Amino acid sequence: MEVLFHWAFCATAGLIVRWYFGAPSLAEGGGGGALLRASCRTLRYSAGSLAIGSLLVLPGRPLRFLLEHCLHQAQTDGSGKPELRGVAHCCLRCCLDVATRHLQYMSHNAYVLVAVHDVGFCEGARQAFELTLSNIGRVAVLAAGERLLLSLGKLSIASVGTAAVAAALSTPLTAFSAADNGSGVACFAFVLIYAIANAWLVVFDAAVEAIFLCFLVDQAENDGETRPYYASAALRSYMEAHRPTYVLPSMSLDDDELSHAIQQMGGLDSLEPPPPMRAVAG
Repeated sequence: MEVLFHWAFCATAGLIVRWYFGAPSLAEGGGGGALLRASCRTLRYSAGSLAIGSLLVLPGRPLRFLLEHCLHQAQTDGSGKPELRGVAHCCLRCCLDVATRHLQYMSHNAYVLVAVHDVGFCEGARQAFELTLSNIGRVAVLAAGERLLLSLGKLSIASVGTAAVAAALSTPLTAFSAADNGSGVACFAFVLIYAIANAWLVVFDAAVEAIFLCFLVDQAENDGETRPYYASAALRSYMEAHRPTYVLPSMSLDDDELSHAIQQMGGLDSLEPPPPMRAVAG
């Protein structure tokens, strides 16, 4: 199942990359069956990268099973403090979830760079890490806004669908009115619609992430004059309008700050060298 998810994301990333950088077949509107062709290209040219990215995430499931088994054995043993076991279990599970999500995020970014530069998985992961690290402010803003909008979208779709089911249950002339437990049917409908919305919105999540990385690559490799940008004017204006206004602190001093600090200390001539060390006779 994990391999299928990575295959779908890699195919979507390849399709978005071809669209962003102006593939003739997509620019002219002949995009029928483009996703099927992208899936075939993924299996033909990026099967190794797909296998490595999937294998990086797969060990998380056996480790989670082992953690749950160890917790169950510790609970049945009865020795020790149950509070400490619960805290240790929460910490280990949190660390495992963070590591799994980080590897999955890096794998998705690597697939985009593999499609852009036609490199291997390891080189794509390195380029993606350097690109996201140099634009950490934009990545944080996009990730927060995207997760919020996707969560609101899922809840909105599930709420509207559940309201429609509740309205159908309250109508006496429909087939749903014969249900004995209306609340149970509504809860089941909410969970089912939320799962379907999550499955569909994953595609939009992959598309937004791929477009954002393509924009970062475009800004890093082109200057807009001798090498024009591939991004549209609307996309560039949107990204500039949502650029983070803060600057990350730096530990290094520039020339002006260094000269000001030297002047406050009285200049370099006033600095006396440390006294020489005396040899101690054994």
